[in-house]
Amino acid sequence: SAPLAAADGEWIALFDGKSLDGWEKVGKEDSVWEVQDGALCGSGAPSMLVCTKGPYKNFRYRAEIKINDGGNSGLYFRTKTKAG
Repeated sequence: SAPLAAADGEWIALFDGKSLDGWEKVGKEDSVWEVQDGALCGSGAPSMLVCTKGPYKNFRYRAEIKINDGGNSGLYFRTKTKAG
């Protein structure tokens, strides 16, 4: 499909602050992803969330991140949920 584009000066929100709509968990089944106080929160076994909106091209990305001591996290761009 064609890349999504925003009008000049506009942002496309990837997270609605309320639900996991547009996101897919990839990794261990016993990991937990939920929305708490308007934030995506992960716990349990290692996994990741992949945004299923898009694709995007030539973009700027803005995020507010918080991680606990000993946590392991990262942001990936242009990745796929499955090998192939």
